[in-house]
Amino acid sequence: MVQIDNDVFFIAETQAVGKQVWKIQHGVVNIPPIQTNSFNLTVFPNPCATHLNIVLPSDNSTRFEGQIYDIQGRTVRKFTPTMPQTKILLEDLLPGFYFVELKNEQDRIVEKFVKK
Repeated sequence: MVQIDNDVFFIAETQAVGKQVWKIQHGVVNIPPIQTNSFNLTVFPNPCATHLNIVLPSDNSTRFEGQIYDIQGRTVRKFTPTMPQTKILLEDLLPGFYFVELKNEQDRIVEKFVKK
């Protein structure tokens, strides 16, 4: 962590997202979404306790591969999402911050989520 004036920043580098800088506001880390594509990904519930739903746009026929990374960049789950929605069980994960990444040859999207 780095403090500049009254602001506190958390800096981390992971395989999933590369180097990131997050500003901590009122004790909460604000993590922006990472997108390198033209479609939206819906991830819910967030925070989650037992499972995570991933919804791709219904007009998207592209095949993706998915991974879930912990905050240290370790892969904790690999999956192939189904259209239009995939449910991933997360009961075995420890509470914390995670990233879900979907990618193919052209696109990559990473969304953050919190496991309670």
